[in-house]
Amino acid sequence: MGNRIKEHRQRLGLTHETAAEKTGMSRSQFIKLERGERRLTSDYIEQIARGFDLNPADIITEVVDSVDKIPIVGMAGAGPDGTVLFSHGDGGLGYGPPSPNSTAFTKALEVRGESMRGIASDGWLVYFEDEQLVPSEDLIGELCVVGLEDDRIMVKVLQPGRGPGLFDLESFNAPVMRDVPLRWACLVTSIIPRKPARQLIKREALGKT
Repeated sequence: MGNRIKEHRQRLGLTHETAAEKTGMSRSQFIKLERGERRLTSDYIEQIARGFDLNPADIITEVVDSVDKIPIVGMAGAGPDGTVLFSHGDGGLGYGPPSPNSTAFTKALEVRGESMRGIASDGWLVYFEDEQLVPSEDLIGELCVVGLEDDRIMVKVLQPGRGPGLFDLESFNAPVMRDVPLRWACLVTSIIPRKPARQLIKREALGKT
């Protein structure tokens, strides 16, 4: 059984924190239900429906996502230290196909070079939810696009640091960055390998559809 929790949360303009508060549950619990990582029982369905002022059927009925293309907003690993270089404006680097869980917040990065080898290689597309939330415990161990306090943006696996608000940033081919304060983190939701990505990317500048 699928759910439309994320669709309704975003339509209402709610963050995970405010949605959890409205539905009377913890942030981590709400996120697990939204992602399908926890069984959505009838009690949870009614609880979320009340918090969102919806009918229970609105929570569990699946719909076809209307997103038909995802803007490629930057090049991952293109900076000298493996940072993300962003284009000017959504779609400045073209568009990729929607992933299975694409939403209005989904953006993509195109990997350049081999600085992310072990996670993704040159030409692959990395999809993420561009909500830029303060990192929380549910992102520990997850691959994320992260914003550092010095304005660098990277794609790293988050691990707990040695103090409050500090994180270790892991990759497969570079030393771990220890005890890094982060401004925000966005979960990576999908990765598409190079060959399918190149076949599907729409380059408007070349007049392709």
